[in-house]
Amino acid sequence: MSDLLDFAELKASGMLPSPKGVALTVMQLCQKDEISLVEVAQIIRGDPVLAGRIIKIANAINPNKRRPIASVSPETLIIIGTNTVQQIVLGFSLVNAKQQHACKEFDYETFWSRSIATASAAQAMGETTRIAPSAEMFTCGLLSSVGSIALATARPDAYCEVLHEMAGKSSNVLASAETTRFGLNHRDLTLRMMEDWGIPKLYAEAVFFHESPESSWFNAGSRPQKLTLELHIAGLLAEACLTKDANARDALMSHICHLGEAQGIEIVQMISIADQTAREWHEWGKLLGIDTPLLPPFLPPSNLTPVKNGAPTGVPLRILVVDDEMIAFIFSKMLGNAGHTVFTTGDAHEALEIAKREKPQVVISDWLTPKMDGAALCRALRDNTETKTAHFIMLTSNIDEQKRAEALRAGVNAYLSKPFDVKEINAELLKIAA
Repeated sequence: MSDLLDFAELKASGMLPSPKGVALTVMQLCQKDEISLVEVAQIIRGDPVLAGRIIKIANAINPNKRRPIASVSPETLIIIGTNTVQQIVLGFSLVNAKQQHACKEFDYETFWSRSIATASAAQAMGETTRIAPSAEMFTCGLLSSVGSIALATARPDAYCEVLHEMAGKSSNVLASAETTRFGLNHRDLTLRMMEDWGIPKLYAEAVFFHESPESSWFNAGSRPQKLTLELHIAGLLAEACLTKDANARDALMSHICHLGEAQGIEIVQMISIADQTAREWHEWGKLLGIDTPLLPPFLPPSNLTPVKNGAPTGVPLRILVVDDEMIAFIFSKMLGNAGHTVFTTGDAHEALEIAKREKPQVVISDWLTPKMDGAALCRALRDNTETKTAHFIMLTSNIDEQKRAEALRAGVNAYLSKPFDVKEINAELLKIAA
């Protein structure tokens, strides 16, 4: 029997991964001209696991952080968008259908672990750059290599031979070998499947090129090209999550940070994205029953270079950073490379002692610090004649108007969100030198 594949025949044979049960019903309802969100929400609520995933993603993009979403309702679906709901349901129905097949060279567990890591990284990238809705970025990451599963399912014995022969080879070499053997490669099948499932062309094509973005036909600087590059970076972040070799991870992070800077993502932001990716990967793994170990915080690569515009004024400053070990380390590297003198601590009480002793011109503090929050620390500094003039920058992962008001009353000069933008930090440092 020939190993060549025909997509239409594969689809008709039922051998391709496809949505079933609740997922299929939801997708059919969402594709109707007149969608009943009440009916869609009711169907989703009938699957507690799927409902939990929808709620998790809805809360991630919920504009009203003070009122968490607790159930799947028509309002929840409006927040996410029906197109995104279809993609989420599709992606997780495929993950749920995972099982061992006859292709012994194909590591199904690692495949889905990597897919979830890519999805988590793509979502974190989307939240930072706003290149596309974060929920849709998540689904693109999740489906980014689904064509590999199709090959393992449709031609298990032949694909085992190809994987064995191509072990350790690049994705481009593997794709070429797949095309020679099957007439289609995993990228072709991923594109065809995404198009067949109704995934918008923008996303399907970005996924098609994400392993080899330099081969795309997109114009430089265009949205499709940026989306492709971000999915490429998401795939590398997934690899950084899966690798157990510290040196390999360090080298990967160096490459990732370089690619991120070309996309306008500062090194500090990229490390924050990597940490968010690792946390989300672990949480999704627990929900899906896939091995996704809890990783220690990512650190900047050992060959970290000075951040662009890290010393915008050329005036060295004395800066006290009050945050957890990872963030403090990043600031120490970034600001130290820019010529500033940096003191770090994770304890607000110790910060007061350092401030009295070292007389910093700038204090950068997280809102949540042990024993004393950032606002209380700022008030204590303002109450002391030796430290009251320090320029205080408050960092927080939760932009809340009540907290913002409290911070300003305490004497905070700037209230910035995490993951923070280095340009915003530099703008505040410029005020000191002005």
